[in-house]
Amino acid sequence: MRDPLIAANPTLPHLIRRRALGSPQALALWTPTREYSFAAIHSLSNRMAQGLLALGIGKDERIGCYTRNSVECLITLLAAAKIGAACAVFNWRLAAPELEYVVNQSEARFLVSDLPLMAMIERIQAPGIRQVRLTDASDAERSLDLWRDAQPDRDTGIEPHPDETVLQLNSSGTTGLPKSVALSHRSLITQCNMLGPLFGIDKVEHIVQLNALPNFHVSGMVNMLSMLFEGGTSVSNPEFVPAEIVKAFARHRITHTFLVPAMIQFLLE
Repeated sequence: MRDPLIAANPTLPHLIRRRALGSPQALALWTPTREYSFAAIHSLSNRMAQGLLALGIGKDERIGCYTRNSVECLITLLAAAKIGAACAVFNWRLAAPELEYVVNQSEARFLVSDLPLMAMIERIQAPGIRQVRLTDASDAERSLDLWRDAQPDRDTGIEPHPDETVLQLNSSGTTGLPKSVALSHRSLITQCNMLGPLFGIDKVEHIVQLNALPNFHVSGMVNMLSMLFEGGTSVSNPEFVPAEIVKAFARHRITHTFLVPAMIQFLLE
């Protein structure tokens, strides 16, 4: 159910705060390894935001995210928002020279990466990155979970302006080098608001949306955020595997999804 106060204050911190207050135990996000309530996502992003502040990272800075579709990407985005910073999401399909360019262009000082993707990070030169935390690591020196969970679960209380940049993506670079695209809180919330009437989401009692699009694409990020906006559930797999996606439709009783034509063709086959 839509919360009019979210549309009235279009920022990501306000979005998750309202959901954690209004329906804390409702299922917000399903992944193959764990389920997350709105309260859990709020708590984890609080902890990460406090950790970033303790490292001296704050307003208008960039937090890098180099993960496949995962809750860590969403939490990183929300944590950045809660300190007045922005999350720069990188395409995990890029070759090393392309990745090096976009990472350095972003001026990110902190990077979240999946452990299997770390081999690519080690191939590039990114002197601006001061610390890398890994989503699947178990050692204290590299683990995102261990570092984040050691921080206090305390909301920063920071209220960014709706027109401040909160998400930084990159263009495809088909006519040259990729270009940074800055998206504001207002832009993302407005897109979430538009999806409801456009796809009939606002007419369903409980939305269960399959998000099969990559998080480095604006549609993937907006689809995930739209479930926080609508108070629905997002079902997210690390990447598009047709057989797993077909199973997800039945398992989760998916009500909505957003696919490109090639994805539909793979599913039909």
